[in-house]
Amino acid sequence: MAEELHRYSTAPEDDALAAGAQITGFMRTIAVMDKSTFAELAAHPADVCVTIYLTTHGSGIAVNEQNDKKALKDALREARGSMEELKIEGVIDDILRPAEQLLNDDDFWQHQTHGLALFLAPDTHSCCLLPYDPGSVVHVHTSFILMPLVPMLMEGESYFLLVLSKHAAQLYQGYKFEMTRIDIPEMPLGMEDAEFFQEVNRILKAQILGRANLPLLLAGVEYLLPLYREVNTYPHVIAEELHGNFEHTPQSELFLHAQKKMDPYFAEQRRKAFQKQADHGSAPVTTFLQDVIRAAYEGRIAQLFVARGPLVWGHYTAKPEEPVMHAQEEPGDDCLTNQAVVQTILHGGKAYMVDQDKMPAEVEMAAVLRYS
Repeated sequence: MAEELHRYSTAPEDDALAAGAQITGFMRTIAVMDKSTFAELAAHPADVCVTIYLTTHGSGIAVNEQNDKKALKDALREARGSMEELKIEGVIDDILRPAEQLLNDDDFWQHQTHGLALFLAPDTHSCCLLPYDPGSVVHVHTSFILMPLVPMLMEGESYFLLVLSKHAAQLYQGYKFEMTRIDIPEMPLGMEDAEFFQEVNRILKAQILGRANLPLLLAGVEYLLPLYREVNTYPHVIAEELHGNFEHTPQSELFLHAQKKMDPYFAEQRRKAFQKQADHGSAPVTTFLQDVIRAAYEGRIAQLFVARGPLVWGHYTAKPEEPVMHAQEEPGDDCLTNQAVVQTILHGGKAYMVDQDKMPAEVEMAAVLRYS
């Protein structure tokens, strides 16, 4: 488990907490959110767990105006209010203190990315920088809410991006959180004529695409792209396109543009694969919520699709009991949506958080099972 420990000093009046200060006085920074760390957080026993997800910024006016720091301050205020409303006593300061200390750590706020996750309990305090935006939400519960960590644990689909301009063609390969430039010395330089694009297609096929089957996204000034499509022989060029002059666009910005096209593309491919499996496949599928929850706990889910939106609450122990579900959280409830995701991943399955309109059916959860 890759991690760092940041020690925050305690005030003199906290000397009485010396026995616990070695725990509560530290904020553990999780450098890599791997499956073992995920499992540790999932299994952490506590009467109260605070989970905070925040949208953060690595540069720009938001950093200059300390918007992320203000967002954490608001989130901690919300968490304190929720715990007070639940009549939690004696541990609120211990839970929140290391996170409150982050508000004074200027260096911490100068090295943000796109998101931040904090996991706070009386005896543990961890934070993790996220290379994507998880949204901003605060949970106070008896376990950590880990669903927004799913992208960190799932292998991302890869793709090619071909940027075309009047003077050059540049190929990239995109991954889940980054994109790499593929330099091909033989790539021609030229104008927007058929001969130029034919040569680009020939070189790409000979050097890279002839042995590949990844989807290819085209990018460039809109009138150029049909010219390339006319001579293209790679069968995996997708219909979506990026329109604009990207000749001098920074690679990090180009990646963000590409992801906005490819994320929905891959979501639709997964939806179609699920539907094909449901209609003609050999593996069983289910969209019945109680079956999905039971299968997750029993380790029978190969792929789980969870709709972003309202959570399912309730409780489930094991067979022969049926999962008890509530639309709103009731005393003693567990977050069954979260548990379905956690159990699927811990048992070696894949989980995907999906917009409702990209779900395989109009349900909260759907699953491809390993067996019935």
